Amino acid sequence: MRNKLLAVLVCLVMVLIVYFRVFFMGFWAVNTSDALNCHLPLNAYIADSFKSGVFPHWNPAFNLGQPLIEGFSYIFHPAIILFMLFEPWAANTIEVIAGLYLTLLGMWFLLKEQRFGFWPCFL
Repeated sequence: MRNKLLAVLVCLVMVLIVYFRVFFMGFWAVNTSDALNCHLPLNAYIADSFKSGVFPHWNPAFNLGQPLIEGFSYIFHPAIILFMLFEPWAANTIEVIAGLYLTLLGMWFLLKEQRFGFWPCFL
């Protein structure tokens, strides 16, 4: 139990180190390519549609319109809830940071199941 708690804390410290500027300097955790061009606008549109009680079948803003259920967008992704609760920049930042944290923690638990040592699991 003590090792699991320590793993949770070590993963948290690793995320704090990687996203130091986000936590302590007020930056957003957004990359400058896909997030700005596709991810943020689509997720904001989908969240706004759900907020207004409409299922988002069609995206009229891309080319002459395109369906949203074809796999390019994330209509059924759980992070859409974040976009419904927060502004798009904050929601994307929370999604990116939580994704890294869960990835690190999940990898640690996977490698522990494979009988790696405590610290080698973090390398």
